Amino acid sequence: MKKTDINSILKENESLKKRNRELENLLKKRVPGPVPVAQVQIYRSLLHLCPASLVVSSLDDGVIYDVSDRFCRQSGFSRKEAIGRSSVELGLWVAPDEERERFREILLREGQCLNQEFRYQRKNGEVLTGMNFASLVTIDNRRYAIALVMDITARKQTEEALRESENRYRFLSEHMTDIAWIADVNLKTLYITPSLTKVLGFTPAERSRQRLDERMTPDSVSRVREALARLLALEKKGKRIAEKPLTLLLEYYHRDGSTRWLETVVQGFHNTRGDLTVIHGVSRDVTRRKQAQDELQRERIFLRSVIDGLPGVFYIADESDGLLFWNGNFEKTTGFSEEEIRKMPVMGHIAEPDRRNLSNKIKQTALQGEISVEAGLVCKDGTVRDYLFQANRIEYQGRTCRMVAGTDITEHKQTQSALRSFAEELEDANKALRVLLRGRNEGQKAIEEKLQANINDLVMPYLEKIGRAMREDPCKQYLNVLAGNLKEIVSPFMKNVQSLQKYLTPQEIQVADLIRKGMRTKEIAGVLNTSDSTIGTHRNNIRKKLNLTRQGVNLRSYLQSLQ
Repeated sequence: MKKTDINSILKENESLKKRNRELENLLKKRVPGPVPVAQVQIYRSLLHLCPASLVVSSLDDGVIYDVSDRFCRQSGFSRKEAIGRSSVELGLWVAPDEERERFREILLREGQCLNQEFRYQRKNGEVLTGMNFASLVTIDNRRYAIALVMDITARKQTEEALRESENRYRFLSEHMTDIAWIADVNLKTLYITPSLTKVLGFTPAERSRQRLDERMTPDSVSRVREALARLLALEKKGKRIAEKPLTLLLEYYHRDGSTRWLETVVQGFHNTRGDLTVIHGVSRDVTRRKQAQDELQRERIFLRSVIDGLPGVFYIADESDGLLFWNGNFEKTTGFSEEEIRKMPVMGHIAEPDRRNLSNKIKQTALQGEISVEAGLVCKDGTVRDYLFQANRIEYQGRTCRMVAGTDITEHKQTQSALRSFAEELEDANKALRVLLRGRNEGQKAIEEKLQANINDLVMPYLEKIGRAMREDPCKQYLNVLAGNLKEIVSPFMKNVQSLQKYLTPQEIQVADLIRKGMRTKEIAGVLNTSDSTIGTHRNNIRKKLNLTRQGVNLRSYLQSLQ
């Protein structure tokens, strides 16, 4: 029902009440002497002016004897149609067997029927509700009912609408999870929904007694008071800013000692004079959302710290070559500011000779998903540093992008270049050294051949003559050993004797040489003029010093392998 209809009904009811009071006052007044107007004229004026439906009928059979003008307008029946017919015949009662009988019983029992509601039916079938005021009158032993019926249909509809609205509001207030509340300009709670208990554990009665600092944390209290102070200051200047909704994120205390984050929407309301009188608010528990946002923020900060801590450059670019994200090292390395980087395309940071190759590699990213390429990174001061870029295709902010990580390989390439130069120089030195060694070996070989030839030509003939002249066997053996060693003076074994001197004594070297030539222990003892046991001890020492103990290797074979 529209608000204008309700106001009209209320005004009409007030008018009816006023007229009733005037009639009552007239009836109570006692005017001395005869009325200057005929009673019939007074009666007809009442029927004509009565603001309610007035009906005079027989109580027994319900036949109507007279009606007011208001009855005709409300029922749709004319006086001619109504008078002489019963209310049942006219179909005025919605439920005649129930409601008419109840009406008769009240009149017969009490003699009057006051403030009783009955349902009536108009000529067109429309049902209306009437407030009945009736009195029982007996004339000549016949019982008559004089009834005054006020149409309260609109009021009943309004009451029903209000009840439905109240029921809906009660249902919402008892079952919703949001907290609706009303407070005065001093933030004293005037009303709060029962959902407060579900969300924060307090009852509405407990909340109404709590101070602001008992409801929320100090930081939230400060924000609320600052917002209220700004609002009241603007209100004093005539700006009705309070009627605009304001959203605040506040941390409230829970009954168990913990806290809850509530998103609160507040709005002020003014009275007819334009003064701010109350503040309405709705608070919603967003603790989980706030915790998720805080966790996401922490992860973003951590991720940003990790990315900024990378040793190289890092950035994300879209398909149009625009930079969407980069780390702090990108700015530090290139020397460009954040604003300058945002305006420059990615290729603007790449050295001119490398742009075509990098562009071709980027196209491969769409097919392969990742690439690796070397390119020069141009700095703001004009210097170019060599970088190895690793690029991957990713989905970022709802679009296909490439994520690129670059490692500075400038020093590495400089080191490689230096190593290549050093390797070339070393190769030249090796070539010269091989030439020198080849010449040295050839000279040494010529000396050895010349020495061997001199021994064979100048020494060996005389040793042979001495041997033929000697008769004693021991001396002849010494001479044979000397001749043999002279012949092998430039042999490999004689060259290896120098290395054996670090491990073997001179006596052990002599024994090893005779073993190599195939002499037995007794023969060696005879040549060296010592006992067989001494030679045996020397043999054991030689095997130990040459690491041949328990190896199953023949000592003579090993010594011969040194040639």
